[in-house]
Amino acid sequence: MLVESVESDEDGEVAVGRAAHQAPETDGQVVFTTREGLVPGRMVEAKAVGTEGVDLVAEHHELAEAAR
Repeated sequence: MLVESVESDEDGEVAVGRAAHQAPETDGQVVFTTREGLVPGRMVEAKAVGTEGVDLVAEHHELAEAAR
């Protein structure tokens, strides 16, 4: 999954991005459960663990191999 940005919300900072099947501005986004180690522009391996409306909630595991 691609990390697109780190944004502030009522709980602090949250990292958001999108999966390969999600088009910008038309589909939902991925909201990561933690922002630790996530930098905009990086690809990460993550597992979808839930949804919030049309958005996926995902836990990241590590940087994707191509991004290292």
